[in-house]
Amino acid sequence: MTVTERPGTSSGPPRFSPRGDMALLGLLRHAGTGSVAALVLVSVLQVAAPLAVAYVLGALAGLLVDGAAATAFDHALGPLLALAVMMLLTQASSALEKPLRDRVTRQVDGRVRHRVRRIALDAATPAELAEQSVQDDLELVTKGYSHHTAGAAATAQLALCFRRAATVAAAAALAVFSWWIALPALVLVLAQNALLRRQWAGTGGIRTLALRTQPLQRRADHLADTVTGARAAKEIRIFGLAGWFVSEYERVALARFTPLWSKRMRVMGEQWIVLGMSALTAVPVFVLIAMAAARGELTAAELLFHLRVALLLLAGSALGLEPFVVDYGKVSAAAYRRLLDRFGRRAPATVPGGTVEAAPAAIRRTDTVATAPPMIRFTDVGFGYPNGDRQVLDGLNLEIRAGEKLAIVGLNGAGKSTLVRLLTGLQSPQRGRITADGADIAALGLPAWWARLAVVFQSPVRYHLSAEDNVRLGNGALNDPEIADRTLREALDQAEARELVEALPDGLSSVLSAGYRGGTDLSGGQWQKIALARAFYAAGSGASVVVLDEPTAHLDVKAELGVFRKLIEATADRTLVLISHRFATVRHADRIAVLSGGRVGELGTHEELLARGGDYARWYHLQAALVHGRVS
Repeated sequence: MTVTERPGTSSGPPRFSPRGDMALLGLLRHAGTGSVAALVLVSVLQVAAPLAVAYVLGALAGLLVDGAAATAFDHALGPLLALAVMMLLTQASSALEKPLRDRVTRQVDGRVRHRVRRIALDAATPAELAEQSVQDDLELVTKGYSHHTAGAAATAQLALCFRRAATVAAAAALAVFSWWIALPALVLVLAQNALLRRQWAGTGGIRTLALRTQPLQRRADHLADTVTGARAAKEIRIFGLAGWFVSEYERVALARFTPLWSKRMRVMGEQWIVLGMSALTAVPVFVLIAMAAARGELTAAELLFHLRVALLLLAGSALGLEPFVVDYGKVSAAAYRRLLDRFGRRAPATVPGGTVEAAPAAIRRTDTVATAPPMIRFTDVGFGYPNGDRQVLDGLNLEIRAGEKLAIVGLNGAGKSTLVRLLTGLQSPQRGRITADGADIAALGLPAWWARLAVVFQSPVRYHLSAEDNVRLGNGALNDPEIADRTLREALDQAEARELVEALPDGLSSVLSAGYRGGTDLSGGQWQKIALARAFYAAGSGASVVVLDEPTAHLDVKAELGVFRKLIEATADRTLVLISHRFATVRHADRIAVLSGGRVGELGTHEELLARGGDYARWYHLQAALVHGRVS
């Protein structure tokens, strides 16, 4: 059995470069001024305190070595107190740095995520949201790249700036002893740090290689979870798949870890370069300081001060975690920038705690009386998907009369669900136009158009919310408790879902997900009833066009007929567009449209289409024969 590895997301591996590192600091504006100021103050203390401690320790050593024994304590009392203060400040800054950094990170990420959610809700169209590149960028911003977010990268970059400042400050202090020693030492320390960053975190580093092989890790995890889970246990045993799963897991694991092991060995072999650079930096510095002290050119205070400063300088070569966070968080920040460049001008500039722009009144359904249903026309509509080899709809012309019950049928792939996506504005026609009472639905404004629709898609969303919330989402703007409760009860009755809800552990309050404590999951047919109730709730609170795409596919025949009768009653003064493969249901529609070849091939009542003897009549008689067992 051959398995093709699934490639990673289109975002690909990160591209590392110094460019953009400092731009990350611009994200700090999304955090509170007080939080950033506090973090900067603590960071300044972390730079200054070690140098101050070195100076005070040197002064203290000089007093103890060079001063008279009788007065040594009196003279040392001031430096001792200063040392105690410095040590307290050092401890305090170390204790405060992480919580302050976490706070700023959360504030930045919170504002960034809020902005992209506003983009997803208000700016990007459903068709744009369906683009893989947009989905990848949204995931990168909300979850981070390898769990490293833009906010984490911004605070890590700030920490790196202060670490560099501490290294430069130590070199400047050492330059008091000898600038021609301090400058080469600084260059070597920074070069050593850059080398370590390239080996471990850069484009050719180990961690990047690990992320490039992440699809293999996901596959290995899937294989392991499948073997140890209960869902596949029956098939694994019946089909004798145990051996294949074990060997496939070993193959995938080796495919991932073999290049990682090889890379680690190569990097470890290169550590002699790092050790050599360390020796080339440290040995001359300490030897020259020792020689100067031996010649009496340095006092005890100066000797201790320069030794501590040299150690602080050499510590700047350490890699730390910040470069990893910066390099990977930059990928998330770049995704955020791409989303802003494309959608930012369309999205309302609101932030949590700020004033959220209210939707126009036309967008909100607040009445229980529907507006008059419009006359809808598809005129020479053409549409094809980017990766498709044909036009799904090609010159489609269709009139949906105000208030009529129109059924749409056709073979799989005929374009029925595509027609629904175009009617609901989730996709735009590539040719032709769709109008409501003569006005293009795009010109009406999609939010205003959506407010007139109640839709059940072929695969309705299963919200992990209470049963009541799942239904009320049909019109979240209906706030009158009395009207909302009455509409909720009517919707449950019309969808024949009242008994289903009453049988749940907590009734309407039951969470419809087994992943929550006390929650419960539903069957496909039960979920379809909840989705129908949501559409009925929308129709009962102002929607004038009801669109149902295979709304009863998971229901038994008795439940389907009951729901359809209620559907006809509930949409008496509304337009109903129904897509279904079950001709026992569609036969009751006012008219039936048969899609074929991207166009309407047949149109008429059930009786008219049977009399015509075309595709509809053939499909109807075939389905009837299957039901009665008369197919030979």
